[in-house]
Amino acid sequence: MSSETVAAPARNFVMAAFEHWTEILRCPNCGLTGVANLSEPKHVGTASSVDHITEGFRAVSSPYGDTFYCESCDRAATEIEKDQPVQIPPRAVRNRP
Repeated sequence: MSSETVAAPARNFVMAAFEHWTEILRCPNCGLTGVANLSEPKHVGTASSVDHITEGFRAVSSPYGDTFYCESCDRAATEIEKDQPVQIPPRAVRNRP
């Protein structure tokens, strides 16, 4: 008998590093505000992905990046800078008889 050492096959684990960021969104028409959480592998030429988006918004992907839309108004949302104050428009008040 030979005394060979049998080793388990080597496994190649690929560890991907990701960049994560949050974009603050607002509909210019109705004032709906929300956030989109995005991530992107740290490899050149890879696309970003939307990990989470506030209900009421949808993301449309293109070769140039993601565009976020208000679902009720079907208008492109604008991104709010983190240092920019957010003003939430007042809701309509109904008079009760």
